[in-house]
Amino acid sequence: MPKPPDIDIIEAVLTRPNMYTTNSTVGEASSFLAGYFWGSKELKVPPNSIENWPAFNMYLREQINPNSVNFWKEIEQKFGNDALHKVCEFYLDFKSLK
Repeated sequence: MPKPPDIDIIEAVLTRPNMYTTNSTVGEASSFLAGYFWGSKELKVPPNSIENWPAFNMYLREQINPNSVNFWKEIEQKFGNDALHKVCEFYLDFKSLK
């Protein structure tokens, strides 16, 4: 039997947001992931998963170069309906650099 692909929680939420959020928006996805990783600090979650979220946020800020503190809202405004898909593309690029 083939091994299932190794997908981390960030990729899972960004590729299938309707499984984790109500409206599948980039804001909901980022809030879900922030809460997930905040709560995971006390649990035995693989360190690379926990470290990926803040590192990806920094990478995304470098790529987007936001003008505001709430760059998730800025991403939604910039990319519209494609915002979540675009963030997922950025994450896959980020993962390939590691």
